Amino acid sequence: MAGREVSGQADLTLQHLTAIIVDDLISTGGTLLRAGEACRKAGARQVHAAAAHGLFTGGPEILESPVFD
Repeated sequence: MAGREVSGQADLTLQHLTAIIVDDLISTGGTLLRAGEACRKAGARQVHAAAAHGLFTGGPEILESPVFD
């Protein structure tokens, strides 16, 4: 998967890989959390996330999720 973009529903195999999720804006963090969970379910060894703007309107709890490293 190195250097490939994945969006929407996809059959992913990320066994032993590191997933990096990049977004322009995090509002509540729900989409980011679902993406991280999908990566873990696909076997990602590590999941990292980055965003240019983080609003976190639902609170900062998303940052404490065990989904992300």
